[in-house]
Amino acid sequence: MRIAALEYERLDLELAEPYQIAYETVSESHNIILKVITDQGLTGFGCAAPDLEITGESPEDVLTQIRGPIRNLLVGGAAFRHSYYHGELRKTPEVGPSARAMVDIALFDLLARKAGLPLYQLLGGYRSRILTSITIGIRPLEETLDQAGQFLKSGFKVL
Repeated sequence: MRIAALEYERLDLELAEPYQIAYETVSESHNIILKVITDQGLTGFGCAAPDLEITGESPEDVLTQIRGPIRNLLVGGAAFRHSYYHGELRKTPEVGPSARAMVDIALFDLLARKAGLPLYQLLGGYRSRILTSITIGIRPLEETLDQAGQFLKSGFKVL
């Protein structure tokens, strides 16, 4: 089975409630969805969430990486050479960490779909629920306490 094509979409999603952190106010999320399509019609999906401050990449950088080195490496190649592709992308300086993660997820998703399993099970997951976190932005003390209280009232558990 070979990788026949890549498709992608940029999603700029406005947050319902912006929040402030130390270096910026976050009001939207930029995500790139990658679709890896095989010659047998199997499809795997991955997502990049680039951030210049965190990953050193912009959404435009990830799109350029998909159109160039990522496409050049993957299209026409064997579908299940995950380790090889990962190693090659790590050696390619213009491909950043969120773009590599996006490809990593898409290739694992492809493998999970071939195996007929949800990806979390393929990777050994067994829980029906997992712990997560909530970001409360920088606010005055009373607003912070109020927002934390709202999360607790909604059923969010603190460990």
